[in-house]
Amino acid sequence: MRALISLEGESGANEMAGASRWMVSYADFVTLLFVLFIVLYVSVPKVKPTAVADTHPESTASSKAEQQKMQAELQEALQGLVESGDVSLTTREDGVLLEIKDTALFSSGTAQLARASEEVILSLVQTLQAKTNRLVIEGHTDNVPIQTAVFPSNWELSAGRSAAFVRALQEQGIEATRLAAAGYADTRPKADNATLEGRSKNRRVSVLILNM
Repeated sequence: MRALISLEGESGANEMAGASRWMVSYADFVTLLFVLFIVLYVSVPKVKPTAVADTHPESTASSKAEQQKMQAELQEALQGLVESGDVSLTTREDGVLLEIKDTALFSSGTAQLARASEEVILSLVQTLQAKTNRLVIEGHTDNVPIQTAVFPSNWELSAGRSAAFVRALQEQGIEATRLAAAGYADTRPKADNATLEGRSKNRRVSVLILNM
């Protein structure tokens, strides 16, 4: 019996020793692989990122040419209003920006388009109807608070004015899918609200004619 126990003990110890040797060999193999991958990674030359050059300079030139053509067409169509200072035109990276004084479109404190606004709207429609540019209409106010039953704040007034202008353009033939309206209240002034002149410049409707 003692001999049997002794033999069983030696057999178990031999099995454990064999398993340990196998695990050691496997661990050595994994370690070698890890070292190999590190050596390969270090040996690969590092390529510094380079700025992506404009591969289509002709596209940029085309956009600028289209902007200049659009601005010239609008300048001609709205010449009287440009000369009076009621309308201004500038170009931006994303398109042509047309800014219209509120007095050329609305009575004070309302979002109802006045009869005088017909000249602006019809001139815009005649110039833009055959084109496909998207138009973003933005309403802006000065920082003088307004609180009426219709407009609790300048947010409602600016949004109401841009929506009224969008609706008028659509009624005159501009597709609704080309139009978007936004109201910014007094959050994007173009002049100092501390002066009468500055506040007058800030009360406006902007028409951004986006590049194609």
